[in-house]
Amino acid sequence: MRSNSTQVKQAINEHILSYFDKDAGWDSDDRLANLKQQMRSFDYMPTAYAGGKYMAEGGTFLIYTYDMVDFLNDLGINPDGKEFPDHKVFEQYIHLIGRQVSELVRGV
Repeated sequence: MRSNSTQVKQAINEHILSYFDKDAGWDSDDRLANLKQQMRSFDYMPTAYAGGKYMAEGGTFLIYTYDMVDFLNDLGINPDGKEFPDHKVFEQYIHLIGRQVSELVRGV
């Protein structure tokens, strides 16, 4: 499956938004509003994509590479089960998070 398929994008959106509910310490259950509020604190970032990558790089979402590998494999974007170096896994994960944060914030 391609990383830009609707199913993959929806799974990544759910992954992102799961960090922005009351269980994650937010006052509201409006996960998208909470994400947008967080993004306003990154007003120095040139784009929402950069802000999303920044959050992923800083550990807002998954921290350990093996968790990122599991998450990416669960998306079905690596059907052959190919192994990648840790830095490639990290780059792919933060790119996908950045892309979807940007789309969520823009309302795409």
